[in-house]
Amino acid sequence: WLVWAANIIFNISINISVREFTQYANLPGVVGAWKICRNLVNISFIFVLLYVAIGTILRLDSVNGKNLLSKIIIAALLVNFSAFFTKIGIDASNVVSNQFYTAAAGDRPLSFGAPDISSALTAADTNAFFSLKTAFHTTGSEFGGLWDQMGALLGSYFGQIVLMLVTTTVLLAGALMFLARTVVLIFIIVLSPLAFLGFAIGGELGKMASDWRK
Repeated sequence: WLVWAANIIFNISINISVREFTQYANLPGVVGAWKICRNLVNISFIFVLLYVAIGTILRLDSVNGKNLLSKIIIAALLVNFSAFFTKIGIDASNVVSNQFYTAAAGDRPLSFGAPDISSALTAADTNAFFSLKTAFHTTGSEFGGLWDQMGALLGSYFGQIVLMLVTTTVLLAGALMFLARTVVLIFIIVLSPLAFLGFAIGGELGKMASDWRK
């Protein structure tokens, strides 16, 4: 039952992260958060332009008006399409991933609306691998003594338990990774206006924009 539950969670998480990510990226809350971030960035352009204007009037050496002004104009245009450009990069990776995903699922039926790619692990006949008969054969007797039978019995169940626990751990770890990927990508979309502003202005914000891109 533990492995079955882990299998369901894993399939649902990878389905959300790869096949249905666009639906979650277009949720009203995500779009609304991106619009707030975009509007704040657009407002900040006003202050940046004031800074450039004052620096040009005072002829400050630290202000390269022409260079900075061209960057601001480009950034101001790109910021309003930042979510679109970001989603293109994410969708491109998801399209490629989906080819492997659907191929791995094959003709197996859907599991809670998600292609089932890990049922082969949960449906494996562990009894055949850790069979009592095989254990008895290793003792050299089909009808081993009491201690041999107890050892074979314990070895059989212990082996199955270890295998199931390892499988459950791997599936849950994979599910956690895909769910974390989904959350991180949503935050990347929401904060994309700040990243495009950072590319234009540079400095500390430029370093943050570089981290965002990575």
